[in-house]
Amino acid sequence: MEHLLTADQPLSAYDLLSRLRPGDPPAPPSVYRNLGFLLEHGLIHRLETTRAYIACRHPVHSHSAQFLICRRCGSVVEASDDHITASVGALGQHLGFALELCAVELRGVCARCQSQHRCEQRHQGGDQAFTQSA
Repeated sequence: MEHLLTADQPLSAYDLLSRLRPGDPPAPPSVYRNLGFLLEHGLIHRLETTRAYIACRHPVHSHSAQFLICRRCGSVVEASDDHITASVGALGQHLGFALELCAVELRGVCARCQSQHRCEQRHQGGDQAFTQSA
C-alpha cells in the first residue's frame, strides 16, 4: 500500500513486484491476492484503461469515482462528482442495465503538462496549437 500512496502515477502489478523486493520479488499470485484485498476494501482503485492501480484518495466512504488521466505524464487525479455518478446511474437505469461498477476514466492533458507545453512554445517562438504528441 505504501508504494501506491507514494507513487506519482498508477502502478501495475509488475511495477509493484519490482518495488517490493528489487532483485527478488515475491510471486505474482501473492501480489494479486493483496491487490484484490485492497480493492475489496475500497483502499485502492484499478484503472481499467491502463491496467494499473492507485491508492484511493477517499477511502473512508464508499463512492463512485472519476479519474482524469494525463496522456503525457501519466498522472491521475481522482474525483468523486455526485452529478456524474447520478447521470451514469440514470443512464444505466434508462437502458435497463444493472450497473455494478461506476468508474469513469477521462484522458487528456493535465494543467502542468499544458503549462510546460506553453513554456516550450514561447521558448521556441512557436504559436502552434497544443499537439497530440506523446
